[in-house]
Amino acid sequence: MLGSMLLALVLAGAEPAADPPKASAQAQQRLAELHLADARTWNMYLDEGHSAKAELVEKPIYVWTNPTRSHGQHGAVFVWNDRGRPVAVGSIFSHPETGKRMVCHEFHSLATGTLLPERGPDDQRWEPKSAIKFQPLPEAGVPDASPVRRLIQMRSLARDFTAHSIDYQMERWQLRLLGQP
Repeated sequence: MLGSMLLALVLAGAEPAADPPKASAQAQQRLAELHLADARTWNMYLDEGHSAKAELVEKPIYVWTNPTRSHGQHGAVFVWNDRGRPVAVGSIFSHPETGKRMVCHEFHSLATGTLLPERGPDDQRWEPKSAIKFQPLPEAGVPDASPVRRLIQMRSLARDFTAHSIDYQMERWQLRLLGQP
């Protein structure tokens, strides 16, 4: 089928669409620096008085690209921790728009209590709707003592869940489970 489609394009004088260009290593490094610099501007306060703040883990837990949306999106997923426990996770990504890069954010609260994120110097705020509540999974059993077997248990449990996101145009995007955490 693909061969006949290419043949039809050649016979019609059209050229097949090229794959989107990949960012050079230098461009990827600049984008990584841009996204980290933006992550550093967010303060994840844990109380009304702003006396306690979650710490940004500067090494992203995931770096991604989506060459098919918005003329090529590039992003990184960062975590903010409080005493070793994640309280916020956020994807900071960018894409070209009208001759410059548009930086976007997608945040999720993992806090069991107050989370008051603010971005300086613009004084932007994100207002999570509520704290999360942990729920036991009775069928999960007791976590194994072995890290390798615990990972197998977690992967097995994760397959029972699905997730999706809905963008600003109300389009639903099914999220996929990564093979390697």
